[in-house]
Amino acid sequence: MSADLKHLNSKNSQQYLGVKFNSRISQTITRLYIFTVLAVLIGSSIALLQNWELRVKDTQSKLVRSANLVNFLIETNLAIAEKSLKTTQAAFTQALASGPVDAQLATQLLDKNYQRFKTYNNVDLFGLEFFVNAQGQLVARSGIPSNEKIDFSDRFYFYQLRDHPELTRAIGPLVFARTTKTWLFHISVPLHDKAGKFAGVLVQQLSETDIANSLTQYSDVDNFEQLMTHVTNADASFVFPPPGTPESPSQEIQQALKHRPAQEALTNGGAFQWNAPAQKNTKHVLMQVVKSSVYDLETYASFPETRIQHEFWYGNRPFFLFVLVGMSISTAIFFYLLQLSKKLTQAQTASLYDALTKVHNRRALDEILPVLLSDAMRSQEPISVLFIDIDHFRFFNKKYGHESGDTALVAVAQTLADCASRPLDFVCRWGGEEFVIVLPKTNSHAAQKIAHEILNAVRAVQLESRNGEHPSITVSVGYVTDTVTSIQTQDDLIDQADQAMRQAKSQGRDQCVAYEPIDR
Repeated sequence: MSADLKHLNSKNSQQYLGVKFNSRISQTITRLYIFTVLAVLIGSSIALLQNWELRVKDTQSKLVRSANLVNFLIETNLAIAEKSLKTTQAAFTQALASGPVDAQLATQLLDKNYQRFKTYNNVDLFGLEFFVNAQGQLVARSGIPSNEKIDFSDRFYFYQLRDHPELTRAIGPLVFARTTKTWLFHISVPLHDKAGKFAGVLVQQLSETDIANSLTQYSDVDNFEQLMTHVTNADASFVFPPPGTPESPSQEIQQALKHRPAQEALTNGGAFQWNAPAQKNTKHVLMQVVKSSVYDLETYASFPETRIQHEFWYGNRPFFLFVLVGMSISTAIFFYLLQLSKKLTQAQTASLYDALTKVHNRRALDEILPVLLSDAMRSQEPISVLFIDIDHFRFFNKKYGHESGDTALVAVAQTLADCASRPLDFVCRWGGEEFVIVLPKTNSHAAQKIAHEILNAVRAVQLESRNGEHPSITVSVGYVTDTVTSIQTQDDLIDQADQAMRQAKSQGRDQCVAYEPIDR
């Protein structure tokens, strides 16, 4: 601990109360400023936190609306397509009862259903309708006859219906159609012959582009960044922005969301935060998932937190400007007041304290010692003076350098201040490696005890030099105790303590010696 003004607390030391008073003013101003800053910061933080929470909740609501809209659009298209397929399925089932269906008959059945279907529905929302046989080969498609040999056996919806007879429909993932060269997903229904054996599937294409256009028309695309819809545990059937655009969800993101349990999010109101994989790092996104029980669809809508943060900071610019201006004015006022108080305090401190050790200097001793002696003379109580010198300090500086020497001086000064810590005790640097301690109301026995405490405390000081060594230091202490009868004894007491210190050095150092008059 560093020595401070507690060593100048004598009631008669009135000339130093100004320093203490100015220090208290500075502390009061500083504390008031800190309180003001904390109050403003806490209030601003609470307001900003509430604003942030409102923005997050608003973003979540927008994500829910967008996801619900996508679910509605896809459900509507799937319902219409399934209705069309059911009608065609009935016609194919009747035809299969008479035997296998060839390409010509299949084309007729598909076209007949297509003509009936477009009478009541907007066929622009749908692609072709196919009949695929039990081997997965394209037999016929609506519109124009086809002689293409296309194998559909690797398509999700085909082998799902083939391998799971209990399924009445299947929805496939998003694919790039080999027939129309567009991005599509499919809904299909199974066909069975009169013996109940799997005879193939009927497939209806649904256009990713048409659904994306409807989404753009009916929703604000600024309310989300990306959308993805998929059947539970299957690949995505719809993504937005559409495939082929830089903003479209990557396959990595699609696969990650495919395997994320939607139930986990649904138990939290459909919202969760996720570190979405990016090219070089991860970006924190806010996700909202909406589940459709009709077709077992899950739609994920995402919004990057960076955009929320940008909108948050941008939208609160007036608030930040107001706080900044207010804090600047307050800071300027407090700073001006603090500087006024610090100038006087610094001036007083500079004249009374040693710049290196931060204990009082010799000038402070010259001013305070007469006051302490006057008190001692008035009370007729003993006063003790200790003179302390660091042993072999010149050798220490030569061996370890002046920087280590300065460190040693500071350590010794702090140790002395710790040992002489009573309100009336006074510690100062006499000069060089020498220190003086004045102990009012202290008899010889108490002075000796404090001297021994100083010796032990200095021995325990731990230092470290630039080269890594751990040098030790000791001090020699001389002390004198007297009952003051005249103020003129000031120089005598210091000289006597100095003589006792020199005697301690001559006797081997690292010890304390009491002054004894020669005539004794």
